[in-house]
Amino acid sequence: MEVSSCPGSWVSSKEVQVIFINLSTPVVSFDKSSYCTGDPAVVSENLQPDPSYTINWYRNDIAVPGVTNFVSFTADLAGNYKAVAVYNTQNSDGSFCQEISAEKSLVFNPPPTVSIKQMVNTTLCAGQTVTLSAQHSEGTVQWSTGETTDQVAVPQPGAYTVTVTSAAGCQANASINVSFLPDPVLKLKDTSLCTYKNQTITLTAPAGFSAYSWNNGASTQNTFAVSQPGTVTLMVTDANGCQATQQISVAERCASVYIPNTFTPNGDGVNDTWAIDGLDETAIVKVFTRWGAEVYQSIGYGKPWNGQYNGKQLAPGVYYYLITAKSNTQKLSGSITILY
Repeated sequence: MEVSSCPGSWVSSKEVQVIFINLSTPVVSFDKSSYCTGDPAVVSENLQPDPSYTINWYRNDIAVPGVTNFVSFTADLAGNYKAVAVYNTQNSDGSFCQEISAEKSLVFNPPPTVSIKQMVNTTLCAGQTVTLSAQHSEGTVQWSTGETTDQVAVPQPGAYTVTVTSAAGCQANASINVSFLPDPVLKLKDTSLCTYKNQTITLTAPAGFSAYSWNNGASTQNTFAVSQPGTVTLMVTDANGCQATQQISVAERCASVYIPNTFTPNGDGVNDTWAIDGLDETAIVKVFTRWGAEVYQSIGYGKPWNGQYNGKQLAPGVYYYLITAKSNTQKLSGSITILY
């Protein structure tokens, strides 16, 4: 620059050098679009390290300690982050050139809340099913069984886990252990009886149960009298309310018919009648002389023959019988000797 006080006379000033600092504006970014409480967040800026300037970091306008000149660092505090690039050479007025990034807000999303409620109105006995319900704040549900509904029905004991994922991708887990009470054990043996003898047998259930039911309530004791073949159903309930059922088979089984070949109707109280064992009420018993004359007949054999015919004692000797038993399905014949 030149100045003049007289026409045609100019005096030049000293030269002044003007330097323009060209700093790029930093841009702040995060490594993920959203974070959950407890996640590490990587905060970055786009400028590369350079000795001509310094990068300073700020959270909520307060300097972040220990990260000067870091291109990136890990943050665990929510807030508004910005990077400031400061030129290291001081201006003539004592100031420093700098470029400030736009603030970027870091938010840590809280995880959803979740718990499991066991929805059951009865005792958990073996063979039953229990419903588990996920009680959660928001988000999608995933059970360890693979199901994605809020409620699941489980028939087996064991540990069950539910995971809830929020819209921000945050997760929370809850677990529950399901156990079932064992059912009572019944091991009554099948049995048999003989109806033609009017036999009655007693079935006995193990003691100690809270309730008994034979044949749908025909008896509520721990014993049950049976006089006919067939299937008997027993149901027991223990102190926990668990039940067990068993069917007991009662078969028809009679001993073979036993027919003595002699008897002595002499009134001495020993072997005075023809005592046949094993006949039912359908039996027809006939006795004949050797010449075929019938001297005795009985339908059923409730009262054994005393060796008389028409109220008189028969002569000693050999007689012959014909017996039809078990509803005409069994025919027996042979001889019987009367002795005195």
